[in-house]
Order: sequence, then C-alpha cells, then structure tokens
Amino acid sequence: MNNNNKVKFSPAAFVGEMSDETIKKIVQSIITNQMALDLNNEVKHTKYYKHKLKNALTLANKELLKVEKDFEHFIDSDVEKPTDDVYNVQYQLIRLLTSFNVLVYGSFIHMIEAYRLDPNGMIEKANMIKADNDYGTKS
Repeated sequence: MNNNNKVKFSPAAFVGEMSDETIKKIVQSIITNQMALDLNNEVKHTKYYKHKLKNALTLANKELLKVEKDFEHFIDSDVEKPTDDVYNVQYQLIRLLTSFNVLVYGSFIHMIEAYRLDPNGMIEKANMIKADNDYGTKS
C-alpha cells in the first residue's frame, strides 16, 4: 500500500467520539503514568536504589514507558498545554502531600470534603490563613 493513501490518525476526531468520563480517565491515566515515571526516576539518585528496588522500578518504568507510547496518539498540540498544566498542578499536589506525615492525611480528606460542600468558603478561609502567615500576624 502506498504511504500517501494511508489514513492519518486524528486525535481530535478520536476524542470527539469519546464520552467526557472516558476522556477524563485517559487524561488521568496519562498524567499519573508520567508522574510515576518522574517520581520513580528521582529514586534512582538515592542510596536505596539497588537490588530489589532497582529491579522493581526498572520493570515498572519499562511498563510505564510502554503505556506512555500507547497514549502518544491521544495528545496533540491542542491538548498538550492543558495537560501540562494539569500535570504540574497534580505533581505539585503530590509533592506537597508527601511532605507531610501520612498521619495527617485524614485532616486533608476532611478539608477536601469541606471544599466540595463550599468551595468559595474554603478558598476564602485558605486565603485568610495564608495572608495572616504572610504578614506574620497569626490569629
């Protein structure tokens, strides 16, 4: 078959056939896999990256790279920028969460549930707390 006669894959057309829920799941998967690759790569630069951990992460990263290639056709230049923004926010959230002791995660869940009930109220409270701490006038 002549290469000129091949039908080019169109991510936009492919996305147009998907439900919003499916698109959300694929984008979450892409971002999560990329984040896992990045975070696993950071472990390589520690003294603990040897033996079983090295073997497990090497295998995991190989599989994650395979999955990443499966999704390359999904991300085109029109979708890439918003996906990068979502990735950066999620990566920042993961880094922030993991900087705390896991024992306080229940409090985070409580705050997120409160946010679901009253997003504006929670943002207002967060801004007040940050402003108080920014100016050294804790309440």
